[in-house]
Amino acid sequence: MEIPQKEYDAGTVSMADGKIKYTYKIKNAGVGDLKISSIWTSCHCTTAKLTIGDKTSPEFGMDKRFTSQKINPGETGFLEVTFDPVFHGPQGTGPVVRAVYISTNDPNNKKTEVKLMANVIQ
Repeated sequence: MEIPQKEYDAGTVSMADGKIKYTYKIKNAGVGDLKISSIWTSCHCTTAKLTIGDKTSPEFGMDKRFTSQKINPGETGFLEVTFDPVFHGPQGTGPVVRAVYISTNDPNNKKTEVKLMANVIQ
């Protein structure tokens, strides 16, 4: 599994501007199927969905995990992550780091994570 960019810094974001979205690329650089057994987020304010080919998963998050998908050799999947800066209310300002965890059958990446960072202002 190759993820060219594992971190995205959205910079300073205003609650008034709404949700922040970023898409991470997940490539199967191996010779066998890359089996994704589970994906989940670190907080309820963050959700994600995975697109592989013409199939897009339902939105999932901290409690509702995504499970059982494969990426064929040479194929790339797209993990769209959405962060809602309003979710925690006025006390949710300041620097935040949200993670999305990915469990796979890759022996070198059994569990990896991608991060979305922001400085939330009102």
